[in-house]
Amino acid sequence: MKYTFLKNNQINFQCTVIFTALAESLSNIILVWLIYNYTHDPFAISLITFTNYLPMILSVITFIFIADLINPLYQYYINNLLFLFISLGIFLSFYFKTNILICTIMVCILQIIYSVVRTTNKTNSNKIIKLLFDQETGNKVIQASFSIVQICQTLGNLIANLFIINNSGLYGFLLIIIFYFICYFLSYNLYINNNKYFIKKNIDNNINNINFSWFKEIFRNKNLIKILFFSIPSSGIYQYINTILPFLTKLTTIKSTLSYSTLTFFSTFTTTIMGFLIYKNILTKKFIEKYTFLICFILLSILSITKNFFLIILLIAICLGFLTAHILCMQLSINMLSKYSNLGKFTILRNSIASLSKVLFSFLSVYVIHRYKLSYIYIYISYIALFFQLAHYIWYLPKKNK
Repeated sequence: MKYTFLKNNQINFQCTVIFTALAESLSNIILVWLIYNYTHDPFAISLITFTNYLPMILSVITFIFIADLINPLYQYYINNLLFLFISLGIFLSFYFKTNILICTIMVCILQIIYSVVRTTNKTNSNKIIKLLFDQETGNKVIQASFSIVQICQTLGNLIANLFIINNSGLYGFLLIIIFYFICYFLSYNLYINNNKYFIKKNIDNNINNINFSWFKEIFRNKNLIKILFFSIPSSGIYQYINTILPFLTKLTTIKSTLSYSTLTFFSTFTTTIMGFLIYKNILTKKFIEKYTFLICFILLSILSITKNFFLIILLIAICLGFLTAHILCMQLSINMLSKYSNLGKFTILRNSIASLSKVLFSFLSVYVIHRYKLSYIYIYISYIALFFQLAHYIWYLPKKNK
C-alpha cells in the first residue's frame, strides 16, 4: 500500500517526465557554458550542436524501420540507464581534462551516444502514451507533460545558472546524475507494471510494420507533409537563437555569467507561461501555427535595431516562447494523425528533419557571427521567419478561394 502511487501510470510517467526535463535543462545550459568558457569559440558550440543532432538526422535511415517493433517500455528504462552513464562520462571528461581539444572530442563522442538514446526516447514517450491511454486522455497527458516540462526547465535553468554564477557549473552534472538515476527507477517501474499491454498490442502490429505502406501515407496525407515542412523553421530558428545567446553577453557591461544566466532564465520562464496558456486553451493551436513566424519576424526585426539589454531579454524570451509552442503543436499533430503502428516512424522522421534544421541553423549563426557584427545577427533570421510565414499563407490560400 505504501508504494501504490507508483502503479498509477499517469503519476509514474509524469514523474519520469519531471526528472528527465530537470536533467536535460541542467545539461543543455551547463554544457554550452562549459564549452564556451573553455574555448570562447562559436564553432566549438556548433560542433557540440552538430554531434548532438547528427544521430537524430541519421536515425531516419537506421531506426525508422524498427521503430515500431521494439518494446517502448523496455527501451525507455534502458535509455534512462544509458543517460545516467553518459552524464557520468561527461562529468569525468571535464573533471580530468588535460587538453581542451581532447576534452571537447570526448564530450562530442558522448553527445553522439546521448543523441542516439534521446532520439529513441522521444519516440518511446509518444508510443507509451498511445499504448497506455485513449486518444482524449493521451492528448491531455501530452499537453500536461508540455507544461510540466516547461516548469521543470525553468527550475532546472535557475539551478544551472546558480552553478554557473558560482563558477561551479561542472558540479551541476552530479545533480544530473542523481536525476537520471531517479528516471531509471521510475521508468523500470513503468515497464514492470505495463509490459503485458505491449505484448498484447504488438501481436497485431508486427505484420503491418514490415512493409512500406507508411511511406506512401506521407505523400497521400497533406497534413503530414505540412507538419514535416513547418518543423524546419520553428526548430531551426530556435536553435539559431540559442547558439548566439552566450555571445550576446558582449553587448552588455554586466558580468558575462550573470547576463547569460538572465537571458536563459527569462527565455525558459516565458516558455513556461506559453505552456500554461496552451494547456488552458487561452492560446489555441490554430493561432500558434498561423502567426508564430509573423510574430518572430516582427520581434527579430526590432532586435536588429536595439542595443538595450533588457529589451533584448524580453524580445528573445517571447520569440523563443512562441517557437517552443509551435514545436509542441507539431509534436501534438504527429501524435493525433498517426496510427499506433506508424507512430514511431513518423515521430523519428519529424525529429530527424527538425534536427537537421537545428544543425544547419546553428552553423548559419556561426557564419553570421564570424562574418558580420553582432548587431546584424537578427536580420537574416528575420527574413527566414518572414519567408515561412508567407509559405504558411500560400499553403492555405486554395482553401480560402473555395
